[in-house]
Amino acid sequence: MNKGIEAVFEDLDNLYLPEYLDAALKKIGNISLKQGSRIYWYYEEDKKFHEEQGCSPKDWDCFSGILIASPDTTMRSPDQELEFDNCIVCMDTYPIEKEYCEATWIALNKLLDAADLVEVYVKENK
Repeated sequence: MNKGIEAVFEDLDNLYLPEYLDAALKKIGNISLKQGSRIYWYYEEDKKFHEEQGCSPKDWDCFSGILIASPDTTMRSPDQELEFDNCIVCMDTYPIEKEYCEATWIALNKLLDAADLVEVYVKENK
């Protein structure tokens, strides 16, 4: 098995991730986590850069990925909301300065544990 995938499953099982639950919950707000939905996020560095440019990091969608329920999740309906500790993110969008990006897998609880993560959000359907 790919070491990256093994790490994702280890992170999903880690009851201590995220280390600071209140901070993680602030970062994710009250967004709806659903199987197959796209989430976006940015870090302090992105926020600072975009503020210097007079815009918001949300204008550029610095990072994004698709939410996937962890393999042990019971899915009662396609619209079921997931808990952050049973989600895997297939990260497929990176800042433009990174070329030839590879899809990366990360447990959502691990992403929320990043100290420099500012916010995770979804875009409203128009």
